[in-house]
Amino acid sequence: MASKTSKTSKDTKSGAAAPKRATRSKKQPAKQAGTAKATGAAKATNGADQREAAAAAGPATGLPALFADVQALNAQLHAKLKLAPAKDHRFAAVMNSIVLAVSEFPEASRDYPIVFADDEENPLPYAVTGHTAGANQYVDKDGSWRAQTYIPAYVRRYPFILIESPDGNTLTLGVDPTSDMLSPKQGEALYDAEGKPTQTVQNALRFCLAYKNEMDRTSQLSKQLMESGILVSRGAEVTLPDGTKSMISGFRVADEQKLAELPDDKFLELRKSGALVMAYAHLISMRAWRNLLG
Repeated sequence: MASKTSKTSKDTKSGAAAPKRATRSKKQPAKQAGTAKATGAAKATNGADQREAAAAAGPATGLPALFADVQALNAQLHAKLKLAPAKDHRFAAVMNSIVLAVSEFPEASRDYPIVFADDEENPLPYAVTGHTAGANQYVDKDGSWRAQTYIPAYVRRYPFILIESPDGNTLTLGVDPTSDMLSPKQGEALYDAEGKPTQTVQNALRFCLAYKNEMDRTSQLSKQLMESGILVSRGAEVTLPDGTKSMISGFRVADEQKLAELPDDKFLELRKSGALVMAYAHLISMRAWRNLLG
């Protein structure tokens, strides 16, 4: 999604065991993937600046958003690393949209407007978290996520991710070694004294596998909505308290009239697959545009 602003008067309104083979989708999710591609040795980077740049650049760096580096988790490289809870969410402060799984819609729709990527082949759903590029309105200046607001699974999964082999048949747990959540000093160990993955690693692997499965299902349902013809290109204009207007574009929404006019057989297909519930939750989320103003 793209955004721009203009000033107006106020009067104008691993060492971890690799999981079993998984079915590969025809195309990787746009911008924020459920998995990372294995590309050989990754170039290590350090510091919050690199992580912020990665969050903003996403595919421009060849890495998923948030990730400044991705390495396959293994005892040789990461035996001394420990995982500590995130001190804050500054690492996601520049993400003005975050990909969502369909299972997140019930909670996310209360807090965020949910839109679909303007991509006919893979129109994944995104929570809109900011009205200007590089600014997440749900992350406060102190780095805390807005109170009583749902935090998307994509953010909660970090710094872990699944790495997909070149042939698409094997998934391995990966990690961003530059994350502030990882250090040899404090937190829960990733490996025990014998070099075996701890429960912390197993939990991360389980979460990442479940997340990938949900994103695969989400991709299928999103494509079904696109094929039904109800997703149309739209833009949104947000007027800020100081009179600045922010234009958000590059997304799709469900057209209620097109949905109502679907032939009975097409409507039934959406209902049976679960795509219809997805569409309705998305439409309900349109009331959340005002939440972008804080």
